[in-house]
Amino acid sequence: MSIDVTIQYHNILRRGAGINAEQVRLPAGSSVAEALQQLAATRTTLRSLLFTGEGDVASHVVVFRNSKIVMHDQFDVQLADGDELKLFPAVSGG
Repeated sequence: MSIDVTIQYHNILRRGAGINAEQVRLPAGSSVAEALQQLAATRTTLRSLLFTGEGDVASHVVVFRNSKIVMHDQFDVQLADGDELKLFPAVSGG
């Protein structure tokens, strides 16, 4: 069983992915973190943008699931068929 999830890339993540958006097929029960891992495995230019050298999701990565922010301690939440993830780099400054 699998699910289809739409991924939208923004800012530097869009440049790293080379596309604006894509639909990915994931195993049913996949989490946000597992989706990010699959993206990094299939689009190797994203690995250093999404993950630290230790393999953790980088603190500057901001993820929205169906227009609601997903905090880093919630990356284990399971995705559902038809979910949409929007990936942004954190913005700071003044």
